[in-house]
Amino acid sequence: MFYKLIFVLSISTFVECYSDLESAIHEKDFQDLSGSWEIYTGSAQSLFKNESDLDLWKTVPVPSNLKNFVNSPTDSIVLRKRFELKTSIDFPLSITLGKISDHVQVRWNGQELSEELFADYQNSTPQGYDRTRIYSISEKRILRKNEILVFVRPYFDYEYGILSGPIEIGPSGIIWKRFYLREIGGLLMSGSFLLIGGFFYFFP
Repeated sequence: MFYKLIFVLSISTFVECYSDLESAIHEKDFQDLSGSWEIYTGSAQSLFKNESDLDLWKTVPVPSNLKNFVNSPTDSIVLRKRFELKTSIDFPLSITLGKISDHVQVRWNGQELSEELFADYQNSTPQGYDRTRIYSISEKRILRKNEILVFVRPYFDYEYGILSGPIEIGPSGIIWKRFYLREIGGLLMSGSFLLIGGFFYFFP
């Protein structure tokens, strides 16, 4: 029994240390963009005509499921985030928008961004819809005061919008390092549970 306890504690310590290493990577260079966003309550087609109409924008929490703001499953929604950049711009920046369960188009200060990892995915069908979206930002488009527009077209009638994080901007290299650390960490966590279960199964 003593050896089983040591084994479980060793696995738990390894996973916890791995998580601490991930969270310590360049936290000061990142800016959290979650929290208060705005949703456009008019039709997406009329956005650029009525964008300045404050009555058509409503504050919503992001990430969250915005299904209550969609009148029908075919409706599109537009999310907006205006913010002042606080992180350094001495290196290439990327933005991660977490997991979005729909087709999405992202504009940064008016420029459409291309998804880095899955740029070849078809936009007409839901392929890997819950993947983490990461976009690189052109240095020429980086200002102190910035605007992000996220055009979302739903595939399903039960969830819409940015459902989970991380939602942040920071150095491109670290964004990707953190992404892969999270993916590996998830695999390690799953593997740890299987390993512990197998250990107790075969060595009762």
